[in-house]
Amino acid sequence: MPRGKKNPGATPEKKTGRRTGASGTLTWCLDHRPVTDWICWNQSMRIFAPVLLVILILVPLMEYLSGGSAALSDLLSGGFLITLVSLFLFAAVLTGLVLFLQGPDVLDILVDSKGVHLDVCLPRPTTLRLLARFRSPDLPAGEDGMVLISHTDLSWAQIRRIQLWPDKNTVLLYRTLGFLTLAVPCTPFTYGPMTDMLRDKLGKKEGVRMPRTLRPPQTLEKLHQKDAKAHAAKEKKIEARKKRLSKASPSKPAAAASRRNTSKTKKAASSAKKQPTKRSPTAISPEFLADIQRMNAEDEENARRQDMREKS
Repeated sequence: MPRGKKNPGATPEKKTGRRTGASGTLTWCLDHRPVTDWICWNQSMRIFAPVLLVILILVPLMEYLSGGSAALSDLLSGGFLITLVSLFLFAAVLTGLVLFLQGPDVLDILVDSKGVHLDVCLPRPTTLRLLARFRSPDLPAGEDGMVLISHTDLSWAQIRRIQLWPDKNTVLLYRTLGFLTLAVPCTPFTYGPMTDMLRDKLGKKEGVRMPRTLRPPQTLEKLHQKDAKAHAAKEKKIEARKKRLSKASPSKPAAAASRRNTSKTKKAASSAKKQPTKRSPTAISPEFLADIQRMNAEDEENARRQDMREKS
């Protein structure tokens, strides 16, 4: 028998939410339809979507490796994408049909000092509903005619992340940061006490990711101080790195001027290598000039005598 229905004569408000201050527990139960619950759709699509994604990547890759770009273009133009979309629609229709055949159930939630406990009970069980939930039709029913479908326990120490959906009165609990472990639907009467218990049990733990509304003021102040110190340390590291870089390398204008001077020096050296070396003129002695003049005079005298012989 679900814990939230131990008092059949209670009003709906009392029947759907009750907290005992002495033991520090909160318990309630509510009706649930999987076909209208987004969480059930999400859990089903987490199986089909990765399979279709692997097909979308693996088949074109194998086709490209075996036949090249021509085979890949033939595959894409030959209806592969239409087939993949058809498979996705078929998976969505099949998921909706299975969730519809599961029928309505009852969620029985207990929150105590150990953690969060959730039971899924099926009223008026039939063979088709049990098979749609992948359960044996031979499951025994309780005194109230309900069959226990599943039981989930999540201790406070196992929770690593918390998300809140205030518009849907739902609390999402994660055992790891990326994968949802337990979705706890609440009533308008139990959502506030549930968040209060989360604040009391996990609000002071810095290793749990949660909305800041679940943090006590003292913990929020400590987190702000920690973030401020981390930010200041990061700024100091950045400034120290900038100083080291400015000391190790010159500034941009100085570096550009140095590169220009170096290029000018290289150009001057290369042009000096290409130009021929100019020899400095040597000094001529007077005796050498006198010999040259005497030789010139002798040449003129010989030329004059030669002309006189030819005339005679």
